[in-house]
Amino acid sequence: MLKINFVKDNLQRVDYNVAGMPIYISQIRLAVDYDLAVECHWHDDVEFFIITEGKLNYNINGKIIEFKKGEGLFINSKQLHYGFSVGENLCDCICVLVHPMLLCANEYMEEKFITPVINNENLQYIFLSRDKDWAVEIFNNIYRIYQEYMQNRESSALIIQSILYKIWALIYDNLLPEVNTSQVCNYELSSLKDMINFIHKNYSENITLDDIAKAGKVCKSSCCAIFKQYLNQTTKHYIITYRLRKSMELLENTDMSIAEIAVLTGFTGGSYYAEIFRKHYACTPSEYRAKIRKNK
Repeated sequence: MLKINFVKDNLQRVDYNVAGMPIYISQIRLAVDYDLAVECHWHDDVEFFIITEGKLNYNINGKIIEFKKGEGLFINSKQLHYGFSVGENLCDCICVLVHPMLLCANEYMEEKFITPVINNENLQYIFLSRDKDWAVEIFNNIYRIYQEYMQNRESSALIIQSILYKIWALIYDNLLPEVNTSQVCNYELSSLKDMINFIHKNYSENITLDDIAKAGKVCKSSCCAIFKQYLNQTTKHYIITYRLRKSMELLENTDMSIAEIAVLTGFTGGSYYAEIFRKHYACTPSEYRAKIRKNK
């Protein structure tokens, strides 16, 4: 799974995996076991997400897009987003994240072709459907990037770079003229990012609704409304879910006791933690740890 960390400017840092290139390429499976979701995040990188099996929902700035096998998404820079599996469906996806600087060969390329796309706040995402030839071509090229990376990891950089330029030309030629280039500032999304950042940094502490609202520079009622509108959940649910995910990392990767993990992830005690864990995942933390280690 893609690991994402915070940096000082409230964006996320992507751990790139292609030598010498600011690009991340991976196949992801969202399975029926446990969580079924990719963590809510945002980053400077543009993201391509295609479905090779199953179906998936994706939340981008509060709008939910449903897509299935043979379809995909282009997600522009700095958009708040996360994916989650539909029902109990297995979903296989290919994810490619690219930092825009990889495409900025010179100042002319940057100003003419890259900046107009990534700085256009009205261009949040592109749905890659099967009824547009250029969208199908983008889909196929993303799959080609994944195949090239898997087959020739040591010598794939030049080919991947050339494919990325083909993809960007398709985006620029087929979509940019249709988009209004006026700048739109969404203060609610900015506040939500600040509030999420606060939760991620302080999840191990006692966090109140007032704390979260102050982080987003909004009142408590606005805080609740923003979480409901863009994430379709309460602040309490978001905190609990995030704490559970962090606890799962500790269950998988450490030998800490259940009580120690409960304290480190912000729960009031081992019994309460185990109760919440069972409610969400239909098993105890110990059972989850045993299953994960058995399958390694």
